[in-house]
Amino acid sequence: MKIKNNKLVLKKKKTKINEYCYNESIEQLELTKKVKAVSRMTFNGCRNLQTVIFNENLQEIGYEAFYNCVSLEEASIPVDLSFLGEGAFMDCRSLKKVTLPQLKVLPKNLFKGCFSLEEIIIPDSVEIIEEGCFHSCVNLKRITLSKNLREIKEYAFKRCQSLESVVFPETLRILGDKAFEDSKNLKFIKFNNDLTYLGKSVFYNKFYDEYKIKGTAFCSSFTSKADLENCITITIPKTIDYLSLGFEGVLPFAYRNKNKTCPDHVLSIEKEHIKVFMSSAFYSYQDDSDYIIKNGEFDFSKYDNQLEKAEDTEKPFVAAFRLAYPKNLEERKRNEYFNLIKGYEKDVAIFSVEVRDQDVLSYLLENFSFDTEFCAALYSLCSKKGYSDLQEIVSGKTKKTALSETENLLNDLLLV
Repeated sequence: MKIKNNKLVLKKKKTKINEYCYNESIEQLELTKKVKAVSRMTFNGCRNLQTVIFNENLQEIGYEAFYNCVSLEEASIPVDLSFLGEGAFMDCRSLKKVTLPQLKVLPKNLFKGCFSLEEIIIPDSVEIIEEGCFHSCVNLKRITLSKNLREIKEYAFKRCQSLESVVFPETLRILGDKAFEDSKNLKFIKFNNDLTYLGKSVFYNKFYDEYKIKGTAFCSSFTSKADLENCITITIPKTIDYLSLGFEGVLPFAYRNKNKTCPDHVLSIEKEHIKVFMSSAFYSYQDDSDYIIKNGEFDFSKYDNQLEKAEDTEKPFVAAFRLAYPKNLEERKRNEYFNLIKGYEKDVAIFSVEVRDQDVLSYLLENFSFDTEFCAALYSLCSKKGYSDLQEIVSGKTKKTALSETENLLNDLLLV
């Protein structure tokens, strides 16, 4: 093996390239038909390597074989390759074009950090995409998934910030934790009807309107820190077996369950679907081992028993939401919730306007005393946000409060 004119020339009879052939002067590499294997970390860090010509007889590319070859622009991997190691092309920042072999599994971190990769077609032979396979491919715009894909593991497409759409095949059963985390430009997602597991924070930091998902486990999958101008609504058939907590965001009142079959800041059950969402007042309740829905029914007792998990600063808000939707609420719990609000009723009232919750605001105005000055401030807040429905509620209460204060004043004068 020798380098001539910046091109690596192999001995004619050589069938395997051994480990650590690192040399910064290498710009071109042609693997002769005799070569069947490239060992682990062979060309790791060959920063000037621009071109690799693979032969059709190649059977093996080892662990991190071309890792950090930052000038490599194309990788036409032989179709019949039998082994592809983890991180084989990781951090190949100039890699633009890739042809994948007919493997069943795409290995961990295979193209992680390949910033220039814009499109990938995954062969129909692939059944599993391993952890972090396309992590941080920030310019990846288009992916065509295998028709036989069964599982996408955690972080597989994390931080693919240019990706706008993804269509999951009917064969997909498992979508791992944070698989598309920080893929913030996703605008279209199509699920299949037989997805059985959707992991935690799969689409973290992204808001969506409505998706239909069927499965047997569903936990913390669409998390996003509360942006009161946005919402998350997930529609799931009632055939789902278990549903856990973990949806953070705020659902506008117009989309909520008018039948009050459960606290609306957590989820609503309507007809054949379950609409799921969670407000910022519910962060502390997250517990993936706690299921509050089973076979499409909401477990109020479990919900009430979880109050202790909320932080002290959040308890008044959680209490107000529950009292506004009092189904199956025991008298003992009702008193406990009411006492939690005392002293914080103004803060909770302001929050109910922020999240545009008519029922919570109505409950507070009917059950707690607010002076006309505060009601006027609340009305002004509703007006500023353009919530005419809430303005009407506050306006009615303001009139009653003003009338009551006038009556009290007259009574005092009469007594004098």
